[in-house]
Amino acid sequence: LDFTGGTATGLSIARSMAECGRVRAYCAELGGNAPILVFSDTSVDDAVNGVAFAAFVASGQTCVSGKRILVQRGVFDEFREKFVAKARSLRLGDPMLPDTDVGPVISK
Repeated sequence: LDFTGGTATGLSIARSMAECGRVRAYCAELGGNAPILVFSDTSVDDAVNGVAFAAFVASGQTCVSGKRILVQRGVFDEFREKFVAKARSLRLGDPMLPDTDVGPVISK
Protein backbone atom coordinates (compact mmCIF):
# COMPACT_ATOMS: atom_id res chain seq x y z
CA LEU A 1 0.00 0.00 0.00
CA ASP A 2 1.18 3.51 -0.74
CA PHE A 3 0.19 6.40 1.51
CA THR A 4 0.94 10.06 1.04
CA GLY A 5 1.58 12.04 4.17
CA GLY A 6 3.93 12.48 7.07
CA THR A 7 4.01 11.68 10.75
CA ALA A 8 0.25 12.21 11.16
CA THR A 9 -0.43 9.62 8.45
CA GLY A 10 1.92 7.12 10.10
CA LEU A 11 0.20 7.61 13.45
CA SER A 12 -3.20 7.19 11.83
CA ILE A 13 -2.11 3.86 10.29
CA ALA A 14 -0.77 2.62 13.65
CA ARG A 15 -3.91 3.80 15.45
CA SER A 16 -6.15 1.99 12.94
CA MET A 17 -4.23 -1.25 13.45
CA ALA A 18 -4.46 -0.89 17.23
CA GLU A 19 -8.20 -0.16 17.15
CA CYS A 20 -8.91 -3.38 15.26
CA GLY A 21 -6.51 -5.39 17.43
CA ARG A 22 -4.16 -6.25 14.59
CA VAL A 23 -0.98 -4.33 15.36
CA ARG A 24 1.79 -5.43 13.02
CA ALA A 25 5.28 -4.19 12.33
CA TYR A 26 5.33 -2.03 9.25
CA CYS A 27 7.68 0.28 7.41
CA ALA A 28 6.21 3.61 6.35
CA GLU A 29 7.95 5.78 3.75
CA LEU A 30 5.90 8.90 4.38
CA GLY A 31 8.46 11.57 3.59
CA GLY A 32 8.44 11.31 -0.20
CA ASN A 33 11.42 8.95 -0.49
CA ALA A 34 9.74 6.03 -2.20
CA PRO A 35 12.15 3.07 -2.46
CA ILE A 36 12.26 0.88 -5.55
CA LEU A 37 13.29 -2.75 -5.08
CA VAL A 38 14.86 -4.80 -7.89
CA PHE A 39 15.23 -8.51 -7.19
CA SER A 40 17.46 -10.92 -9.09
CA ASP A 41 14.53 -13.01 -10.38
CA THR A 42 13.14 -10.19 -12.51
CA SER A 43 13.76 -9.18 -16.10
CA VAL A 44 16.49 -6.55 -15.83
CA ASP A 45 15.22 -4.77 -18.94
CA ASP A 46 11.72 -4.53 -17.47
CA ALA A 47 13.16 -3.34 -14.17
CA VAL A 48 15.23 -0.64 -15.88
CA ASN A 49 12.17 0.66 -17.73
CA GLY A 50 9.99 0.56 -14.62
CA VAL A 51 12.57 2.27 -12.43
CA ALA A 52 13.23 4.94 -15.06
CA PHE A 53 9.52 5.69 -15.22
CA ALA A 54 9.20 5.80 -11.42
CA ALA A 55 12.26 8.01 -11.02
CA PHE A 56 11.71 10.44 -13.88
CA VAL A 57 7.94 10.73 -14.34
CA ALA A 58 6.91 14.38 -13.92
CA SER A 59 10.62 15.25 -13.80
CA GLY A 60 10.87 13.37 -10.50
CA GLN A 61 8.76 15.96 -8.71
CA THR A 62 5.89 13.85 -7.41
CA CYS A 63 5.35 12.63 -3.86
CA VAL A 64 5.64 8.98 -4.95
CA SER A 65 8.58 9.45 -7.28
CA GLY A 66 11.22 6.76 -6.85
CA LYS A 67 14.15 8.24 -4.95
CA ARG A 68 16.10 5.20 -3.75
CA ILE A 69 16.87 2.16 -5.88
CA LEU A 70 17.75 -1.00 -3.98
CA VAL A 71 19.09 -3.70 -6.31
CA GLN A 72 19.89 -7.28 -5.33
CA ARG A 73 23.58 -8.13 -5.78
CA GLY A 74 23.00 -10.80 -8.42
CA VAL A 75 21.74 -8.28 -10.98
CA PHE A 76 23.36 -5.10 -9.69
CA ASP A 77 26.11 -4.70 -12.30
CA GLU A 78 23.81 -5.44 -15.26
CA PHE A 79 21.08 -3.20 -13.86
CA ARG A 80 23.48 -0.32 -13.19
CA GLU A 81 24.95 -0.47 -16.69
CA LYS A 82 21.54 -0.51 -18.38
CA PHE A 83 19.98 2.06 -16.06
CA VAL A 84 22.82 4.56 -16.56
CA ALA A 85 22.50 4.11 -20.34
CA LYS A 86 18.71 4.64 -20.09
CA ALA A 87 19.11 7.80 -17.96
CA ARG A 88 21.71 9.22 -20.35
CA SER A 89 19.37 8.62 -23.29
CA LEU A 90 16.54 10.73 -21.84
CA ARG A 91 15.97 13.96 -23.73
CA LEU A 92 15.55 17.12 -21.66
CA GLY A 93 13.41 19.89 -23.07
CA ASP A 94 10.07 21.58 -23.36
CA PRO A 95 7.47 19.23 -21.86
CA MET A 96 4.96 20.34 -24.49
CA LEU A 97 7.08 18.81 -27.27
CA PRO A 98 6.47 15.13 -28.07
CA ASP A 99 10.19 14.26 -28.25
CA THR A 100 10.90 15.47 -24.70
CA ASP A 101 11.35 12.80 -22.02
CA VAL A 102 12.08 15.03 -19.02
CA GLY A 103 10.92 18.62 -18.57
CA PRO A 104 12.56 21.37 -16.57
CA VAL A 105 13.38 20.87 -12.92
CA ILE A 106 13.13 23.84 -10.57
CA SER A 107 16.13 24.80 -8.48
CA LYS A 108 14.58 27.32 -6.07
